[in-house]
Amino acid sequence: MLNIRNHQKIVYIDNKILWIGGNNIGIEYLGIDSNFGIWNDIHCKINNVYFNYFLKKYLLFKNNFTIKKMEFLKKNFFFENYINLFNVFKLILKKKIIIISPYIILDLKLIFLFKKLKYIHIYIYVTYKSDNLYIQNSSFIFLKFLKKYKIKIYFLKKGFFHRKIYIIDNFFFLGSNNFDNRSIYINKECLFCFFDKNIKKTFFKKIKNFIFYINYKKKIFFIKFIYIISFLNYFFQ
Repeated sequence: MLNIRNHQKIVYIDNKILWIGGNNIGIEYLGIDSNFGIWNDIHCKINNVYFNYFLKKYLLFKNNFTIKKMEFLKKNFFFENYINLFNVFKLILKKKIIIISPYIILDLKLIFLFKKLKYIHIYIYVTYKSDNLYIQNSSFIFLKFLKKYKIKIYFLKKGFFHRKIYIIDNFFFLGSNNFDNRSIYINKECLFCFFDKNIKKTFFKKIKNFIFYINYKKKIFFIKFIYIISFLNYFFQ
């Protein structure tokens, strides 16, 4: 596999406060880069975090800064395997799933999973402006696949939407996990989950002015060729 990386975005302050989400540290993430315009992201502040777990996670990054062994509680509060995470999604899912991700790139297993969820209302929101043309074109291929299963797909305008959010009925997940093969199978990621019965109402109120819909039209051969090259390039970046 190429480009295996720690993709988590975590800020941990004074052993008490945790910030977790999708926002990196860089000029483009401040929303002042004219190429992207508004950088629309999300980070969540969590107070009174279990300290030992996150210290253990930092030591497991296999850097050379650990100078002594430390003992930790073994109970694990977070998912290590994101295939298990999607099994949890299926377990708690009853009526509706909402996916927001800047990238939508799947394998046959995940596409087959969508096919099996034919009695579930599925909504996918993806950014229209992208930071990577190849990945954007690859995403369009998979979005067209997913439309065959009556999944509603919407694009988000006004800048670049870098948020990674999953709403499963009344469960809300946010973090660094894109809805693509790298994040699901390869990268080290983080997601935070909480329960809120009003979350869908709040969500749609926040993004209603950013949504627009595109009707897919039959593409000429040259455009299809560009899509295929983009798809292949995704695996070698």
